[in-house]
Amino acid sequence: MIPVAVAEQDGSASLPFYARYYATDAATAGKVATYVNFTVVYP
Repeated sequence: MIPVAVAEQDGSASLPFYARYYATDAATAGKVATYVNFTVVYP
């Protein structure tokens, strides 16, 4: 498991995500939809 969040002093945390889009055919500008699953482990 790789930690992706660092808790700040105020109790907030950052979850950095990066995405890349690969077209499988000719592509033009338009809307993109996505989703992500993640697990938060709090000791």
